Amino acid sequence: MIKPSTIFPTDTPWDPEPLPLFLVFLRALGVLVVLLMAHALNSLRLFMSAEWGWQWRRKVFQMWARETASVLGMRVKVRGPLPEAPYLIASNHLSYVDIIAIATQLDGVFVAKNEVLGWPLLGTIIKGFDALFVDREDPRDLIRVNREMSRVLGDGKGIVFFPEGTSTAGRDVLPFQPPLFHSAAAAGHPVHYLTIFYKTPRSAPPASRSVCWWGDMEFVPHLKELLGIRTFTCSLAFGSGPVVALKRKDLAGSVWRAVREQFVPVS
Repeated sequence: MIKPSTIFPTDTPWDPEPLPLFLVFLRALGVLVVLLMAHALNSLRLFMSAEWGWQWRRKVFQMWARETASVLGMRVKVRGPLPEAPYLIASNHLSYVDIIAIATQLDGVFVAKNEVLGWPLLGTIIKGFDALFVDREDPRDLIRVNREMSRVLGDGKGIVFFPEGTSTAGRDVLPFQPPLFHSAAAAGHPVHYLTIFYKTPRSAPPASRSVCWWGDMEFVPHLKELLGIRTFTCSLAFGSGPVVALKRKDLAGSVWRAVREQFVPVS
């Protein structure tokens, strides 16, 4: 069973009228169809050169994200300038749909925890879109991923990562963990930042429970509740400019404060 880390206690129970079950089923089917179509299209990269393959992957990745957001009823609002590749961007982390929301705007490489590789179907497909997987408990693996991040930036591509290390209910931003800032600090590479938060209509369950995925929530029941919401809003607030520091702890702390300053609690 897929579970996130435990951060906050359970929210107050909420039991509004959900979408009819057949519409939930149709949405789930739509999400699956878009996912499989994107995987099939992305597989065509095997017959392309590295350069053309990357351009093809970018288009397919954003197509997948935008079509999936549409099926889910997710409206994405954007504030602030989007960085241009090669970029390294750090974001707070609230849900598995964070990647979908961000990918509607950015087509970079995402850094994900190793557990994602074990997710049925999704793990294989996410890997196919060049995600970097990291075991945050293994110092040697953190060194490896920092090298991979340097390589991706050197190739002129963008990277998105979630330095909180877990997803939360959106009441606050957890302190950013320094290890994945190592390569940026060592090279003096600027780090952009992004703050993400969600809002549901008054008639729907609170976003902290129905969109954010945290604590001991199980994946399938949470996904079913998410699919039952008619619409919800994701706000992406991009920072006005990047942060630079030559020590990873200083860099992590400065980026965390910048993200937290523009953070709006999910309620």
